[in-house]
Amino acid sequence: MDKIQENIIDYSIGDRLKSLLIITSNVLLRYKSLPLKNIDGKEVINWFLEALISEVALLLNVSKSNYIKSIKEFISSAERSFLEGKTDEAVEFISNAISKATTQAAKAIEELEKVWKTDG
Repeated sequence: MDKIQENIIDYSIGDRLKSLLIITSNVLLRYKSLPLKNIDGKEVINWFLEALISEVALLLNVSKSNYIKSIKEFISSAERSFLEGKTDEAVEFISNAISKATTQAAKAIEELEKVWKTDG
């Protein structure tokens, strides 16, 4: 693996971790701000989904890609399903979002590999 590949992978991993850590921080700050700590797991999961939707909305400010819009729609649908008590349906929406993101990442790395092969 050359230095460019390593840097792209490091960037990708670092950016992914940063987003997850921001979401975790948001959930912890919301919990901390509560006067009473009598909350249920459903509320915390909803906080997480709201924070995730906010992160995806920020991504849409950087990229207007249709796949990101689709992912945001899947997450929003998952949140609605979850709040309606349809957990299996919510998991399915999240699975669809994962699949969409994974497919797009694979396409991106495939394109990068083409460039590396022609430049290398």
